[in-house]
Amino acid sequence: MTWLPDYYGHRFLAEGSSNYQTYNPRRISYRVRSLDSKTVDKIAVYVAARTGTPPAYTLELQSDDGSPNHLPSGTVLTSGTFAIPSSGWVEVDVTDYAISSGTLYHIVLYCPTSDSSNNAWFPQITPLNDKWVNDLDMPDRDVLRSADGSSWTPQTAEPVWWFRFTDTTRRGNVFTKYETKIYPTGTFRRDGEYIAPVTGGDRTVTKIAFRLRKVGTPPNDVTYTIYNVTDAVTVETGTLCTPGDLTTSFAWIEKALSETRTLVNGKNYRVYVETAGGDTNNCPIVLNTSDLALASAQGPLTYDGTTSVWTYWNGTSWITSADTDAVFRFELAAVVAAKAVIFEMS
Repeated sequence: MTWLPDYYGHRFLAEGSSNYQTYNPRRISYRVRSLDSKTVDKIAVYVAARTGTPPAYTLELQSDDGSPNHLPSGTVLTSGTFAIPSSGWVEVDVTDYAISSGTLYHIVLYCPTSDSSNNAWFPQITPLNDKWVNDLDMPDRDVLRSADGSSWTPQTAEPVWWFRFTDTTRRGNVFTKYETKIYPTGTFRRDGEYIAPVTGGDRTVTKIAFRLRKVGTPPNDVTYTIYNVTDAVTVETGTLCTPGDLTTSFAWIEKALSETRTLVNGKNYRVYVETAGGDTNNCPIVLNTSDLALASAQGPLTYDGTTSVWTYWNGTSWITSADTDAVFRFELAAVVAAKAVIFEMS
């Protein structure tokens, strides 16, 4: 048996997107499993674009049909109508409805009076992650498209939406791709995450990884640094990869640390990558996730739910952004060791 490692870091990927031109009889459904038992006041969706002058669209919250395919049941729990902007978020006012944690719901969008010349486009994000935002479990979420209004095709993609509850809190996915080119004379000379502070106890780690790709032919290695900001001490620096390890597609680039390291609970750390040469046409590219149109449905976009945010060095100072996170991870040593003991006993 092979045990999968456990990680500490922001691993939610948003590497691509596509939009579905939705006009009669086409429909799109965002299938989501509620993580809350709260009353929904509004449901927000993102309009990627519009064609012509679309009529008002309908948003329905439907129950799941309970089948293995988890399709919209056709039973409307609450609904509302909304005008289509040129692009951007729309919060649709619906009749208040109490949803239950662990239950699957479908956010179905359509317009019976739309046509191929007057319609709206709705997005989906890829890939479909194994874990949801902040490593939470939300099984069976997906995007479904219907070309005829009755049969549905799963897209294996992340829904883009949020619920606004009557207590004013929100829950949803607003993430999109934000990539940065790193090279010594560019805007982003170092790119990473400011963990301020480590939460949930000490983190004993053995490996570090970032999500990287390349453009052109980068001339130098990519190096990583783990810096203890609280104590002003470099914990470790080393070579993450050579130029030959990078391709033009994003991939996890992982490196074993020189020794087991401990990120101390309550202390601030900066983890980042950089390279010694290159230019805008020949350099590594770092994957980050950003708030789609600065919607901030998650509050500040932090991978651990507190104050950890994306950071970069511009040649003069470190800049942080509460609306973005670097995509990175540490492999945890202690949890893997505990699993190994369980395996031996079995």
